[in-house]
Amino acid sequence: MPSTNSKFALERYILQRCSQLDIRKKQIPDYSVTIIDSSGTLSLQSIESYPREIFDNETETITLSYGGTYENIKVYLRFAKSKYGSEIEISYKGENAREVVESIKVGIYQRLKDSKTWNFIYHPHFAIISILIYPLLFILGTTTFNAYKTGIWSQQGISVTLMLIIYLIAPNFKPYTTFETRRNMIIRKWSSWLIESLLGILLIWLIASLFPTLIP
Repeated sequence: MPSTNSKFALERYILQRCSQLDIRKKQIPDYSVTIIDSSGTLSLQSIESYPREIFDNETETITLSYGGTYENIKVYLRFAKSKYGSEIEISYKGENAREVVESIKVGIYQRLKDSKTWNFIYHPHFAIISILIYPLLFILGTTTFNAYKTGIWSQQGISVTLMLIIYLIAPNFKPYTTFETRRNMIIRKWSSWLIESLLGILLIWLIASLFPTLIP
């Protein structure tokens, strides 16, 4: 989720851009913010109405919504910890609809760019997971079989096992969307360098262990 300044900028952009396109021209825009956390579901007319400076540690989703299905303009943004729980939906019924929708999407991304992280690396598409995971599982299976016969774990087996464990638990520390909470502020201080450093060291160790078998 964007930082304090950028989340306000995002909301202001949505309200301003959609009100220009909304044919109803209501005095009070059909806009809402929904936050789901440990206390339940909170509905607001603006993110500025949120009663705290930062979000609850157990925040699950934050949704910004303007308009609806049967109206000429609809913008729906859902920020969630998981990739598949996050969503952006924009629709417009009017002149140059495709260009309008694309321009709104670009405007939203521009206001989110300052809050962009590399956490999506730990939330890849299922196809990418399949491509990456099977070679690692093959190496792990081979080294496990050899370890069973010899009683000794190889360098490849240890490094692949540790890489898989770290990669599987990393999403807990690096969610697809990082909300501005007290806990995330603490985690952010050490997780960024620790997880990448461990994976980097293990990857180098794995490549180095494969060299004797790759080079005659």
